[in-house]
Amino acid sequence: MKKLFLLLAALITTFAVMAQNQTVNGTVTSADGEPLIGATVLGVGTQMGTATDVDGNFTLTLPATVKKLQVSYVGMTTKDVNITPGQKMNIVLDGTNMLDEVITVAYGTAKKSAFTGSATVIDAAEIEQSQVTNALNALQGKAAGTQIFNQSGQPGSGPSSIV
Repeated sequence: MKKLFLLLAALITTFAVMAQNQTVNGTVTSADGEPLIGATVLGVGTQMGTATDVDGNFTLTLPATVKKLQVSYVGMTTKDVNITPGQKMNIVLDGTNMLDEVITVAYGTAKKSAFTGSATVIDAAEIEQSQVTNALNALQGKAAGTQIFNQSGQPGSGPSSIV
């Protein structure tokens, strides 16, 4: 009898834990209706999140206590939206969030004013002027301390290495 009671208690606990989660799904688009690829969708107050796919769709399992999502995308204003349980959500991000000068570093990104170190800026126009078949070769000689090696001496040959 004691074993039966313990088994029932375990089953009830399992169902109670399963009932405490919710699955939220939806689509994130821009104001002009285009899907946003790679938009970040987070449960407010949690560290659980996901990114949208190529069609702007997302699916996220969150605790039932979470009532809002925070949706963000580079260059757009972050938006908090209420979760609509059991329905596919359509989230539209509008407005632009003008970026300051941002530097991408090995461990993330930093504003130029907060960056400590040396950085080199290479404009797209400089790269466009290069007559090369490999994008890495377009950077050769433009950034101090950067070394670019061809795998062979033949022009237009295989991939280059960057150090």
